[in-house]
Amino acid sequence: MRVELVDIGSTPEGDTIVVQFESAVGAGRGRWGSEKHPKIGERYSVELDVDGGISKYRPEFVDAAVAASICVTQGHTVLCGLLEAVDPDGMGYLRLGADCLVMIEIDMDRAETGSWVRLKVPQMELELTPISL
Repeated sequence: MRVELVDIGSTPEGDTIVVQFESAVGAGRGRWGSEKHPKIGERYSVELDVDGGISKYRPEFVDAAVAASICVTQGHTVLCGLLEAVDPDGMGYLRLGADCLVMIEIDMDRAETGSWVRLKVPQMELELTPISL
């Protein structure tokens, strides 16, 4: 996913870089997954990774009229996307945009390809890993 960094901070302990980003489908916050220090105003191609399984975040299956989006609310980054595919081993593929497919562990009892899913992920559990720095 292509993102532009609009703010950079760190945890109170100073051991983790936290970034605020904007993308074609919205804005979010997460931790920076690279040793190379990010720069405000720079555009990066990143991979989004969500820690743990989907059930950890109490996913909401939402109306199909919803569009893919990313937003920030109450210390969480909310990802809304189309569950594009589910592997037999429980790996799901959440489509957030033409250039972003997030792999997530999913509860097989509730997984249905073609469902729209909203995940409210704590910002420290969403990692942005730059590709080809």
